[in-house]
Amino acid sequence: MPSLEERLRNARNDVDGMNRLQAAKGHVIVAGANVAIPNKEERKQVEETPADVFKAIEVDGDDDVPVRFLLVSEGPQDDDLRLTIDGVTISDPQLIVNGYVGSLTVGNGNNPDFLTTGFRKVAVTRDQAVAAGANWALGATVKVDVFDGWGPGVRTATWNVMIDFSSGRFTQKTGGTSSSGTSRSFTPDPVPSDYYTTGPHFFDYHENGSFELN
Repeated sequence: MPSLEERLRNARNDVDGMNRLQAAKGHVIVAGANVAIPNKEERKQVEETPADVFKAIEVDGDDDVPVRFLLVSEGPQDDDLRLTIDGVTISDPQLIVNGYVGSLTVGNGNNPDFLTTGFRKVAVTRDQAVAAGANWALGATVKVDVFDGWGPGVRTATWNVMIDFSSGRFTQKTGGTSSSGTSRSFTPDPVPSDYYTTGPHFFDYHENGSFELN
């Protein structure tokens, strides 16, 4: 595992402009020139990193089956994402768009640069989906919806997803659309001072594509 000093240096020099460097046992979050290391409790909120998601695992039987996926947004999903299989919800955090960075919950207002960084990432395993009651199977369709819980606007963005299989192989798909508009539900005018620190104030969903587990 890299030393703390090496992780900080790598984070600052990240030419891809990623907003966090993920290591085997923790995460370094970069915001401008500052680097913050989440504590143990914060790290519990983080979904599996790509390195953890895309590695072979053993499952019963000889079939090559999908075991998990990682969906990465390519822009702001205002406010969040819901994923379902045949109407069964497998992920629906219902957070405000400036309240998370990737898969890490940071609290309302703590990602003020949500239009350019910290786009939503969602990792779901087969066990998690089955536990939720979903019919997870090869070829199953995962529906992607944008959750809107705060007005006055809503945004959708494109996304890409990588699906990991029991054999160790993985496939990659893209989907979704980039758009912006006005929230369906009423937003007070003037907006109360605590409006964006409380809520959600409504529960609207906008379709934003789908993908198959294959």
